[in-house]
Order: sequence, then C-alpha cells, then structure tokens
Amino acid sequence: MLAEVVAPAEECCSVTPSRAPVFADADLLIHAQRGHPGALAEVQAGTTYVTPNQFNEFMAGGPGRSAFLDAHGITPFTGPGAGTFAAGADFQKAFQSIVGPQGRGDAALAAFSRETGFEAVTMDRRFFNFVTQTLRDPDIPIRVVPR
Repeated sequence: MLAEVVAPAEECCSVTPSRAPVFADADLLIHAQRGHPGALAEVQAGTTYVTPNQFNEFMAGGPGRSAFLDAHGITPFTGPGAGTFAAGADFQKAFQSIVGPQGRGDAALAAFSRETGFEAVTMDRRFFNFVTQTLRDPDIPIRVVPR
C-alpha cells in the first residue's frame, strides 16, 4: 500500500538520504526557502514529503515556491494511498483531537505522521509543544528544528 504513494528516495531526491522520510510543515519549508541553515539541511537530508494542507499553505506565499520544492525533491503526499490513510479511524481520531486548537493543516500533518510513521518536522514550537506536552500521543513522531 505505501509503495503506491512513496517513491524510493533515489527516484525523487538529488541528495543521498541520511534519514528516513519525513513530513515537512509549511513553516519549515518557508524558512528553508529563505536560507535558514537548519531548515535547509533538513529538507536536503533525505526524502521530504508535504501534506496537501501544508503544501497549499506554503504555495500561497508567492512565486518561486514550486521551483523550490522541485529543486529539493519535496513531494506532495497525495493519491489513492494517501486517501486510504486519511480514511482510517486512527487518522480521524488524531485529526479530530488536533484540528480545534491547531487547525486543519497541523491536524492532517500529525495524523499522517501517526499513520505512516514518518516524522513530522516543524519549526513551530507551539505545534510541537501541543503534540508532545498537551496531547501526549506517543504514536505521533514529531521533531522541532530550532529557529
């Protein structure tokens, strides 16, 4: 099932992966595009996916963003396989527990991370703290890159 959605790193990325695939949030992508060393290193370290909501948030920032994603092999996580994950009961439970306080984009990011096991990587400490300290769901892999 996952093979329908996820292409091997050598097919989508121009760098040798040094970490497992991750989901990047829009905040991380914005900082990476602006040249933040930690954010840029993160997206270059291996396969990086972006959920549809985070993709839309990032793309709303103006021209040049699509070229940035392409240049770094950052791939939207879409298609039938992604839909299968999103339709699952555990995805919906995680989504519903986050959407109110954090919004749809962060809720979907965390739920996809929970379902795929791919770490969510963010620069939004508020979101990170919500997942790790308020929600305390050990099944949502998440990491924050310092600003």
